[in-house]
Amino acid sequence: MIYLLNKTSSIAVKTPFGKTEEFSANNLVKQGTIHGPVFCCSSLSSYPEFCNKHGMGIKINNIQIPPLSFVDDIISIHNNEIDAIKTNACAEVFQNRKRLLFNVKKCKIITMNTETDFNIQINNDNIEHVKSAKYLGHLISDSNGISLLIYEREKAGRSTFSELIATVEVIISSHSNLYIQALLKLFHTVLIPRIIHNCGVWGRITNNDLQKLNICVNSGLKRILKVPVSTPNCSIYLELKILPIKYHIMKSKLLYLKTVLSSDIQIIRDMLIIQCQLISQNKNCWLKDMFSNLYDLNLYHTLLEIKSITSSAWKTLIIEKINQKAFTELNDELRSKKKLHQLSYDYKTWQVQEYFSKYSSFISSIVFKTRTKMLPITDNFSSSYGSQSDCPKCKNSIDTQEHFFKCSEYSSPEIDDNLFYHMTTETNIHANHIIQRLEERNNKH
Repeated sequence: MIYLLNKTSSIAVKTPFGKTEEFSANNLVKQGTIHGPVFCCSSLSSYPEFCNKHGMGIKINNIQIPPLSFVDDIISIHNNEIDAIKTNACAEVFQNRKRLLFNVKKCKIITMNTETDFNIQINNDNIEHVKSAKYLGHLISDSNGISLLIYEREKAGRSTFSELIATVEVIISSHSNLYIQALLKLFHTVLIPRIIHNCGVWGRITNNDLQKLNICVNSGLKRILKVPVSTPNCSIYLELKILPIKYHIMKSKLLYLKTVLSSDIQIIRDMLIIQCQLISQNKNCWLKDMFSNLYDLNLYHTLLEIKSITSSAWKTLIIEKINQKAFTELNDELRSKKKLHQLSYDYKTWQVQEYFSKYSSFISSIVFKTRTKMLPITDNFSSSYGSQSDCPKCKNSIDTQEHFFKCSEYSSPEIDDNLFYHMTTETNIHANHIIQRLEERNNKH
């Protein structure tokens, strides 16, 4: 029906002064209008089949991969310039049949691993050559890697963190016990999916690219907790029960592997066969990376075994194994840090520490800094302050966190350090004593 409406229509525009004279419109549905996607979906869905019938697309190991389309987003990959020109000719024939012209400003050409310069036209206009372009949220670059994509996701992550914090502060007081909980909920449901979207199809990620994502996530978490940038990342992950970004990526990849193995689409099955052939030739590929991830989790399933497992059972198994792996790795890292040695004995099970939900965000931050020895005491930042210094109040002892809690020169009562490792009803009271002592300390300075 939409196609027939688009073929020819008589239209009269209603104005404050009455209706205009009728006029004929040959293209009622334009690209970018609300009806455009519906029309494109009904019209362009057969475009890949049309190209495949004429042998267009790319051939890998005798498997023909036609152009891909999702509603009105189309991508076509070719081995050479001639094939690209032929597919473009198919596009022009197809658009003339469907009476929906492609917009040259939205058409792009990316040449990979070559400096060949050639022109392709659509509707008598040259298509622009670009270094990168997005397809379904995935950034494709002429370098045939994901470094540019990682850079774009890192920037998106930083801006998203700022937006989430600003939004929550409008709704919830930063001193409320719901403040950190709300941000953590948004962290898991908004930020992480935005950073790792489509990561199931990524190849092996380099340490440099992974580090960029780590810095983005870690800096955001430290903003939420209002702690120094030098705070050990492992302590934040353990206190909040947060997976490092590499494990989020690993989980998504292994869940996507199950989706691929369960697919009934022939071209996906054919590509999986090619991946198996590449592994037999000892070549790097996506499937080889999947097996590497499985071995890291001490899983040695064959592809047939994975396929036979239900999706829910596979998801449960992967999440369980990843949590075990991450928890062990983070605990080992924590024990390797001298000043966090006492904290390492506090983790029997991995869970969000209860003080984040019991106390205000400000008190929670004080408790966290106490547990991780990140209070602004000279000895806690010896690498920054250099040589040790005396307590600014009594001048008789080295300025350590332990002495800060016991120093009798402060007006507030002494602080029991153990209350911050074994939470009781008095923990909140002693946290307020810490705040009073810090205020006195700052006034003394």
